[in-house]
Amino acid sequence: MLSIDTECLTDWLLTVAQRSPEQLAYTFLAEGQAVTTSLTYAELAQRCDALAGFLLERGMAGRNVVLVFPPGPGFIVAFLGCLRAGAVAVPQPLPRANRENPAFDRVLQDTRTPLVLTCASQAGRLSRVLDGQVHFEVLEDILVDARPGGDFPKTSAGVLAFLQYTSGSTGEPKGVMVSNGNLVHNQLAIQESMGHRPGLTMVGWLPHFHDMGLVGNLLQPLAMGGHLVFMPPAAFAQAPGRWLEAISKYRADTSGGPNFAYELCVEKITEEQKKGLDLSHWSVAFVGAEPVHASTLERFTRAFAGCGFRPEAWFPCYGMAETTLLASGRHGLKTTSIGYQALRAHRFQPCADTETTARRAVSCGTPPAQGRIAILSLETEQAAAPGEIGEILISSGSVTRGYWQKPELSAARFQVSLEGDPAVYLRTGDLGAWHDQELYVLGRLKEMLILRGHNYYPGDIENSAAAAHPSLEPGAVAALGIAEETGERLVLLAEVKRTHLQDLDPAAVAQTLAAAVAEDPGLPVQEVVFLKPGNLARTTSGKVQHAACRDLYLENRLDPVYHWIRQETPPTVEEAPSETVTRQSLLEADADLRRQLLITALRQCVARLAGCSSASLDPDQELRSLGLDSMQLFEVKLLLDDLTGQEMDLDAFLDVRSLTELADRSLDEAKLAQPSEPFLGNLSGRMHRPAHFAPGPNDVEMPAEHTHMSYDFLGWLQEVVHKHGEVVRLKLGNQRLFVLSHPEDAAGVLIAKSDIWIRGRVWEPFQSAMGQHGIVTGEGPLWKEQRSLAQPEFSHASVMAHRPQIARVVSDNHRAWAERGEPFDLLQSCKRLTLEVILQRLFGHLADSAMVDGLFAVVRDIDQFWNVPSVFLYGNSEGALTQQQQWEERVQQLDRQLAPWLSQIRPEGLLARYSAPRDAAATFLLAGFDTTAAGLYWTMDQLLAHPEALARVQQEVRDPDWSERSPWLMASIHEAMRLYPPVWFMGREAIADTHLGGYVVPAGSFAVTSPYLIHRNPRVWPQPHQFRPERFIGTPVPARNYMPFGLGVRMCIGKHLALTELALAVGQLLRDYRLEVVESGDRRHPSDFTLAPRRALQIRLSRLEI
Repeated sequence: MLSIDTECLTDWLLTVAQRSPEQLAYTFLAEGQAVTTSLTYAELAQRCDALAGFLLERGMAGRNVVLVFPPGPGFIVAFLGCLRAGAVAVPQPLPRANRENPAFDRVLQDTRTPLVLTCASQAGRLSRVLDGQVHFEVLEDILVDARPGGDFPKTSAGVLAFLQYTSGSTGEPKGVMVSNGNLVHNQLAIQESMGHRPGLTMVGWLPHFHDMGLVGNLLQPLAMGGHLVFMPPAAFAQAPGRWLEAISKYRADTSGGPNFAYELCVEKITEEQKKGLDLSHWSVAFVGAEPVHASTLERFTRAFAGCGFRPEAWFPCYGMAETTLLASGRHGLKTTSIGYQALRAHRFQPCADTETTARRAVSCGTPPAQGRIAILSLETEQAAAPGEIGEILISSGSVTRGYWQKPELSAARFQVSLEGDPAVYLRTGDLGAWHDQELYVLGRLKEMLILRGHNYYPGDIENSAAAAHPSLEPGAVAALGIAEETGERLVLLAEVKRTHLQDLDPAAVAQTLAAAVAEDPGLPVQEVVFLKPGNLARTTSGKVQHAACRDLYLENRLDPVYHWIRQETPPTVEEAPSETVTRQSLLEADADLRRQLLITALRQCVARLAGCSSASLDPDQELRSLGLDSMQLFEVKLLLDDLTGQEMDLDAFLDVRSLTELADRSLDEAKLAQPSEPFLGNLSGRMHRPAHFAPGPNDVEMPAEHTHMSYDFLGWLQEVVHKHGEVVRLKLGNQRLFVLSHPEDAAGVLIAKSDIWIRGRVWEPFQSAMGQHGIVTGEGPLWKEQRSLAQPEFSHASVMAHRPQIARVVSDNHRAWAERGEPFDLLQSCKRLTLEVILQRLFGHLADSAMVDGLFAVVRDIDQFWNVPSVFLYGNSEGALTQQQQWEERVQQLDRQLAPWLSQIRPEGLLARYSAPRDAAATFLLAGFDTTAAGLYWTMDQLLAHPEALARVQQEVRDPDWSERSPWLMASIHEAMRLYPPVWFMGREAIADTHLGGYVVPAGSFAVTSPYLIHRNPRVWPQPHQFRPERFIGTPVPARNYMPFGLGVRMCIGKHLALTELALAVGQLLRDYRLEVVESGDRRHPSDFTLAPRRALQIRLSRLEI
């Protein structure tokens, strides 16, 4: 567990990763039941280091990084990676894709963040929301391309760790500044207060952007070297029983949530569901984040006593973001009853429980060691007298530094002193009393409402309600949170304009107000009290006095025009209960009856939740007009998912307007069996496309295209894309191809749905040359094993260790080029150079030139044998048998040339690790030499065609201190590979029906992801056909927009070797030699796998006089 000397939480992560690397740290249940993802401590540490390295490379230490993730391990990696790099994490909830996000926009403005991190499944949504205003990166792309961790800065306790923006939305967002020291101190406080031991097991579902979800749920198990099993909040909300099932299954020591979570369990979990639950191992059931109600905890105890739940497990607690999280707590439930009149007089005066006006207050215990709690008198602004209720003050090492960019407010809230007391306190804004050496939290000094664990400002609710109907006086609505046994209910007091008093339809207006508040900020209104103008309590300046309004309401001293109360109305006798509609009855019904049955079931469910009869509910009525809150909408969605047998996308569900539309959309999707596709969302400017077959040349057009296709294949493809769009359907032989030219669709194939899209049949011809389970040709566990064997040898650190040998091979080749004294083919010379680099890397030597010559001739011949159409037509075209025989002859020639090399394998070398070294050698040679050569050729081609860029690179490399990381040199290499990516084609085969860009893709189809087309897409790259190296200087380029080495888990393993090789080859050439173009090349491209010119440059080389 953490020690008091630990200054950063990631120190403990690394310690556990070293001691127990295979120990589980996190297990994620995406649907609340089955395990979706698990992370060991070693895996977590590795990914955090990888992200930290990326952030440090981009200068993000000490800068704000906004984290936008759905629930899951991705957020944990992102948060801890920021801590590791010294960047300031800013967790945020997912913004809505199709609506305005004012709260999110204000946080972006307040933090002035240069970077937003997200995951692959949210990239489309975030692209639309950000609309190019803030740069964002995708975590999966970063991790795939990550270098091993290097030297990380020592993070001290005083360094800012993250900004916790307080719940709710206000015009002035407040980001609480939490330091590393605060975080560690509070983790120790939680451990001490709750009595946690090393190896703790926790179960949770709380949102990670909430202080309790982040600090108490995600990080406490890490601090204890324990294990967290967690699920999304939506999984809990849809079926609260999943939470207790997970506690039972994983024998959790600790779990908890706000008061409403326990109330939901009591209401929703049936006796049948309780069978099999074992809660006897649950020793800490924390409850906080909103007022704790004794009656809820007592009902829960009675309801689940038969499952082994023990009342001593209760841990009522109190805290807030400003104290990092925990400020006080206690084991067991302790209550004290106080008379209502005493509360109004701010006196904590216990009374008998039998008094009808008594309130049962729940003790929140004592602060952890070294923490102090004081009560500030509301009258004297000094320490309160014994028994006096006042504002709660807190002093401890967990109290944070204040609010981001708000020094005056921070000083007023965080630097409070009491006479004769040396401590410095935080003003919490909460009312409480210190009784019997324990803290009782009794309410709020200010007007903030706490509903279902979140803070809401009354003004946000009041503005939404007042704008909903013209009959209300502007600024004349009061939103009140009224405490009751099961939580707080939201009550609106609203003054009606005098001109509308006579013709007011109060029930209709109340429904309108409830609908508006349910829409924004997403809360259920239980009551609306309509008043005449001037009946709200106000200050002399006209401001609504919420405390006085609450007193008027509680004492029944209002004179309402109308009082609307939401009712729970059961189905009428003549209505069939919704349980009569089942999935089986839907399947057995014809289309019209199926639609009718589904609408009936949905009407009955919504009517029950909205407090009306289903007969009065119009299925075409807007759902938002019924005033359902998010929890009630989850119930509707759960019913729908159960009846249709598939889970509807949550955003799609929330965007549906009526029950009729909901039924139609869900039945259409069920009929199509459309899978979840996270990359179907629009990027900025993309139009949503209906699910049908993609456009493309038809069978009549294709023969006329063949001549152009065979001569300039990529030129032809560009014309097809320009004509038909970013997803184009082609047919070559009997093969269906979908050509992709947008990064969103490419990422859907290579990252998000890599389990559906496999290498497939297109690579079968190459298995005889490179082996069935090689890095290029293989799939599944054997492929992962082959890749893991090679990964260390091609890491950045390993490549740097072999840099002198690479530089020597490069220098020898350059000298040989110059000594010819006559023009030479630049492309073929580049291929010879890159082949020698790989041979040196694999075998440690180059033997004699005759062996290199023989191998070069064979691999060059093999490289030119296949083109893209011929692979898709393989075994399908005329002369297929002859083609296969010719191919096998070349493979046999390769074997003969490789034999003498394989006899000289070094015992400590890379190839000695493989059970089939011949296949590994062939793979590295065939997959590596021509692609790197193409990158080298195109870089020189573009520099020679652009004298200004050439001069800047020459100036850089002729500096005595130049390196292969020189900015203009590397920018020119990257820009050349953007225009001419060596691997222009990545083929994947679909093993199941799926979708691309909104189009249906049948199983067996091939996706042709084309970096060449993506890099030249004008909606992705401005002025895409121009050579502009400055694109790669200063501003990071999103990984999915630039993919010369591929994307996803199969990204080129030799990337670091290739970039180092290219930098040395270009840099040394331009430093030491003068280049003369003797004959220009032809940049049109044949259909080869590697992007090559139809005719290469002919150049002459001469050494510069030094």
